[in-house]
Amino acid sequence: MFGRVQLSERNALRSAVVLFREIGVSVTEALAAAVDPALTQNSSIAILLTLLRDGPLRPQRLLEPAGLSSAGLSGALARLEGAGAVVRDPDGVDDDHRGVLVSLTPAGRRVALRTVEVVDAACRAAAEGIKSLTEVVAALPVPVQPAATVEPGWQADVVLTTARMGSLMGDALGFTAADGHEVHAVDVGALCVVDEAGTCRPGYLVERLGLTSGGVTRVLDRLESVGLVRRSYGVLEEDRRGVFVTLTDAGVAAVSEAMERFARHSELVAASALLLGALSDPSPR
Repeated sequence: MFGRVQLSERNALRSAVVLFREIGVSVTEALAAAVDPALTQNSSIAILLTLLRDGPLRPQRLLEPAGLSSAGLSGALARLEGAGAVVRDPDGVDDDHRGVLVSLTPAGRRVALRTVEVVDAACRAAAEGIKSLTEVVAALPVPVQPAATVEPGWQADVVLTTARMGSLMGDALGFTAADGHEVHAVDVGALCVVDEAGTCRPGYLVERLGLTSGGVTRVLDRLESVGLVRRSYGVLEEDRRGVFVTLTDAGVAAVSEAMERFARHSELVAASALLLGALSDPSPR
């Protein structure tokens, strides 16, 4: 046992952290390369895809799909309107004439259709990782989840699911080290990768975390400064300049403690993984 979390659950959650990050990075990078950066916020994409699926809607109908408060939705709609992607018109129904309908402009519809193509392709490209994720969460001690269903507009569900898991990991995994330094979710992601591998080169972290070499170096600098990882040099006779990363005992304990916190959300983790699994199914929709 690791605290209240058994070893099998700890390791399943550890792998889920890494796989969710990989999938989220692949979707985000695909969108950033194909869609106007001003429109790639997760909430903006959810609004555009919901309007594409359901047609003009009152703002209240967009609150849940966008995952925003009323004030947050108002700001998101203002940004989308400023970018020429949506318009707000009187709906002509309310007696006080203050009701509005939000609809896509032709430009907004083009962006939404392009987003559908990009998310669909990104999910299919990440199908192997998503399959691994669904297999990993089978080890979690949660009630059997109902089969996820694929509805029109499923691309919005992908964006929101990966964003929701990113936020959850940010809230659940970060912690303050003994010396007061903040350890962020991406740092815990690196700890999880090294813990899973046993030992690895920094280049492996670049590949698994979706960071640049410089980004990985900064992560390792932070983790080494608080005693959670160790970098060894010249381990191989044929490669004296090679660097290998391993966890210290404190690093192993930090992963276990982070998985204790993450385990409180095991049901959501499992449901999200199964939803992504259904959405990435290569069979015709």
